[in-house]
Amino acid sequence: MHMRTIIVDKHGIRLDKYLQSKFPTLSFNLLQRFLKENKIKVNSKKVPLNTVLNAGDELKLFILDEFLDVVEPSLDLKAIVYEDENILVVNKPSGLITIDEDPLLDTLDKRIKKYLNSFDGSCCHRLDRGTQGLVIYGKTSKACDTICEAIKQHKLHKHYVCVTVGWPQPNAGEIRNYLLKDDKGFVKAYSKQVEGSKEAVTKYKTIATKDELAYVDVEIFTGRTHQIRVTFKSISCPILGDSKYGIESVNRKFKKNRQCLCAYKIQMPTFEGDLKYLSNKIFEIEKPKFNLF
Repeated sequence: MHMRTIIVDKHGIRLDKYLQSKFPTLSFNLLQRFLKENKIKVNSKKVPLNTVLNAGDELKLFILDEFLDVVEPSLDLKAIVYEDENILVVNKPSGLITIDEDPLLDTLDKRIKKYLNSFDGSCCHRLDRGTQGLVIYGKTSKACDTICEAIKQHKLHKHYVCVTVGWPQPNAGEIRNYLLKDDKGFVKAYSKQVEGSKEAVTKYKTIATKDELAYVDVEIFTGRTHQIRVTFKSISCPILGDSKYGIESVNRKFKKNRQCLCAYKIQMPTFEGDLKYLSNKIFEIEKPKFNLF
């Protein structure tokens, strides 16, 4: 029997919240299971997860170490595409959040800060959790500000590949629409400007087709929330694997639970000053085919 004893060092915190702060991998469902199995005791008693703890309380956990002792995630060095004194360009894996303030969440930003052993700088832009691809990290506030301003001015060119359910018509073109995010985080596309909406410009070219799927190269000239996912949904060609805007039955058919979308190339604009040496530089990774083409 594995048993670990912990003396509570905080006052007025719920049992479930305290355990999750100590062991981030303990989901609420796991905690419920372990409580039901009498594997969590407070002062030698079984109590509900919403019990408020006091400093000095004794917790006894009869839980295997594999659920408690988890190595903190670190940046995969193979994911580094480019690095110098000002910036770091990495290939973010699908499923990893770019930035989040929650101290319990694993993010790309936290992995990079651990790798650099520094809390200076920040990721200059984000990718959706389910999207793979290139992210630029500014190592200094000055570098980050310069790149963020270039992104804001739509001077930094970002290229993607994706798989759509349905073939875009025509095979190549440019889509201009207006995107509006609601209070629940769902984005809708409009053909004309509506109050609060922002223009989105998306250029695309179909590379290949197979059955009902299309393999599409995409360049975005604006960086709106969920821009590519919503834009292709608006022309009845949603991204394969997209649980929010896609077609669930097709996602299940092809066994895709994350959107088949990758930011594979970034072209820098012309810079002046400290980043002049990065002018027009291209960062690129191999285009994934998502085991479909």
